[in-house]
Amino acid sequence: MKRLATFTTQGRQIWGAVADTGLIALSDSFLEWRTLRSVIAADAWKIVSNAAKNLAVTHPFGSFQWDIPVPDPEKIICVGVNFPDRNAEYKDGQDAPQNMSLFPRFPSSFVGHEQPLTRPPESAQLDYEGEIAVVIGKGGRRIPEGQASDQIAALTLCNEGTIRDWVRHAKFNVTQGKNWDGSGAMDPWLVPFTNPAQVTDIALETRVNAEIRQSDRTGRMLFPVARRIAYISTFTTLVPGDIIVTGTLTGAGARLDPPKWLLPGDLVEGSATGIGPFETECATNDPRRDLRLRRDTFHRRTDQQTMLPDLCRSSQGHTRRRLCHSIRAGGEKAGGGAKGIRLENRPHVPCDAKRAGHHHPRFRCAAG
Repeated sequence: MKRLATFTTQGRQIWGAVADTGLIALSDSFLEWRTLRSVIAADAWKIVSNAAKNLAVTHPFGSFQWDIPVPDPEKIICVGVNFPDRNAEYKDGQDAPQNMSLFPRFPSSFVGHEQPLTRPPESAQLDYEGEIAVVIGKGGRRIPEGQASDQIAALTLCNEGTIRDWVRHAKFNVTQGKNWDGSGAMDPWLVPFTNPAQVTDIALETRVNAEIRQSDRTGRMLFPVARRIAYISTFTTLVPGDIIVTGTLTGAGARLDPPKWLLPGDLVEGSATGIGPFETECATNDPRRDLRLRRDTFHRRTDQQTMLPDLCRSSQGHTRRRLCHSIRAGGEKAGGGAKGIRLENRPHVPCDAKRAGHHHPRFRCAAG
């Protein structure tokens, strides 16, 4: 069966199948299934996959915007502290917990593949967390662990981005630090789940600016996927399209010494065996403050290959302090009602590189 994805083109959200060179739009051929959640609920993956077999690509890569694969899940439930090294990172002297820690996330807290993460003006502590996400295909309540794999429709990847200081605002929950709009991202597509081996013991890795920060295997999870489904379905009814995010590895920015928060322009990438990549860049709602931070960061770095992308390099190797992002109005700022600002990266040829014939794959210089 083919991988499926949700995307936006010309202001319209549609879904389709993933091909080698782009996407094959299918939603107009199946109007009874408005989103991929509807496709999953109807157990129609094979039907839409077969329909795409002899069709040409309708939307080449680069001609659309990726959205999160299931844009309208009823529930997104995340598991915390699900690897033994993550438990040790807390340094509280406690053994691994007998039961899993859970918290909800809202769909608006995620953006699609290659879309910018938003670091809010209220905090500079935007952190990354590479994880695998399981999409429920068959709903149920009190699902036995031995039958849990039969309830899975698909797998995808997730950067479960976190505003770290807001996680610690309360004694018993992390919800407010986990649900900032646009602070996390989901992998571009859904991979059909056909065998428990797809998730039992696979490699997962997260990189920031090409540096490996997280690397482990799912076989070391404290709470395997099947146990998670059984436990969660004990207290709530799972329905098709629900997403269970399985927990991150050791190596998040908060656990480094000193902590390393995401700065505007930082590139977060991840991969897992058989599932695919995710890629997101850090943007901001406060460009003036972040421009100062990026300039300070530049002066601390000596390797020009790791320069932040707001510093455009000319064909002669010089750098110019120019804001290399397009800027558009963002959401309302808290308290004042004034419009915020968001930085957004778009594929373009940098200003100086145009004359030299060089191409830069991700950024363009803002006017002025």
